[in-house]
Amino acid sequence: MNNETMERLEALIESILRGEQEGRLSIAELLVLLSQPTGCDRFLTRIHH
Repeated sequence: MNNETMERLEALIESILRGEQEGRLSIAELLVLLSQPTGCDRFLTRIHH
């Protein structure tokens, strides 16, 4: 993952921990995405555009 992807991922994790992503994504679902790098990149691109 490049730096931009890591920054987006960090922001997403922080928002999940603050409860802002409630109902949209859980930590468990995020871990599944992280196990599939291309899926993770596509997901992060989709939610940040």
